[in-house]
Amino acid sequence: MNKLILKKGFLPMLKYHNDMNLIAFKDFSQRELNIFFSLCLLMKEKGTGEITLSYDEIKNVIPDRFESNTKFEEILESVYDKLLQLRLESRDKNKIEKFILFTSYKIHVNEKTVTINTNSDYSYILNNLSKNFTLFELQEFNELSSTYSKHMFRLLKQYRSTGFFRINVEEFRRLLDVPKSYTMKKIGVKVLGPIEKELVSYFKDFKIKKIKEGRSITNLEFTFKPQHYKCNDEIDIIDTIDVEASQSNLIEENKDQIVCPKCGRQLFKCTAKNGDIFWGHKNYLTSDCKATFSTIEDVEAARVKEEAKIKAKEAEAQAIKDHWYYTIQDPKEREEFNKEVKQLLDKHSDTLILMEFTDTYIKIQNKIKHPKFDKLSFNPAFTIPINRDTITEIKKVIDGDL
Repeated sequence: MNKLILKKGFLPMLKYHNDMNLIAFKDFSQRELNIFFSLCLLMKEKGTGEITLSYDEIKNVIPDRFESNTKFEEILESVYDKLLQLRLESRDKNKIEKFILFTSYKIHVNEKTVTINTNSDYSYILNNLSKNFTLFELQEFNELSSTYSKHMFRLLKQYRSTGFFRINVEEFRRLLDVPKSYTMKKIGVKVLGPIEKELVSYFKDFKIKKIKEGRSITNLEFTFKPQHYKCNDEIDIIDTIDVEASQSNLIEENKDQIVCPKCGRQLFKCTAKNGDIFWGHKNYLTSDCKATFSTIEDVEAARVKEEAKIKAKEAEAQAIKDHWYYTIQDPKEREEFNKEVKQLLDKHSDTLILMEFTDTYIKIQNKIKHPKFDKLSFNPAFTIPINRDTITEIKKVIDGDL
């Protein structure tokens, strides 16, 4: 039996598939929630089949203290009774599935152990998690005193990288097991009040906004500062999360090519305190480049973005250079250009009238209206910008090609 070894100063990270957040933990007490999610932590990445846990293992990861083993067993039994009522729901366009996560749950009083059997068809909830998962410190969860705060804490951790979560009021009521009798005013006092009071310590800039449609509150918005984790040699690490096999292969095949798009120095695979894997500089605290990336794909996306910036700057510089060249800014070259234009106009002075010749344009007119413009009541004049095509454009006027 694999044991979770807790070292001093290390904080256990609970990770489960986001589908778990669709469950409404109806009638669970604060203590029962602590036990359930502690069980999830101990069962994480243990595969399927029967898993046996000792009382001490469970007690070791929860803050609650029990008067006796008998009291502990009563709560374990209560948790199981409520687990049997839980239904995890999976929906897509073609089917709807409802299932339970644990198929059996045995409390061995003499051995002081609990044996749990997971539903093998849905072991993905706690196993082989590489994406679409919720991750948080179990200790922080256990410290919360309100069940509403605990539920909201989990839901918000799913959106920790964006710092934004919006939920329909009815779904909010269901997921947090809010009594049907509660009005919105009472929800504000009894539910949102404790949530705001407790979670402000765990989510920076935490705010709750009520969204109305007409006179009714239909949605709730929760915002907070996104939680990103930096690479730090001093960060305590307890559990390294898995990387998808395809990504692991990519890491292995391209070790020498994973460099920072911003500074060009090598990036290292790091594991933050919360268990997130990301790419960053080895000595983050002393490095002048603070860039971090969640995945290799993010590194590549940033590289493409940086290359695009460089190309844009190069194109801008070239455009300036081309404009300088195209508009004939060089004084000596401009002098030669003016001379050539005047020679051309002098050569055709019998057919052309020079009306204006400025630094930016030249205005000319045919002495005799060209047949192409017979339908016009006037003889048109032509304003031609000064650039390297000016002489060509003058010749077109002379030849009637305009």
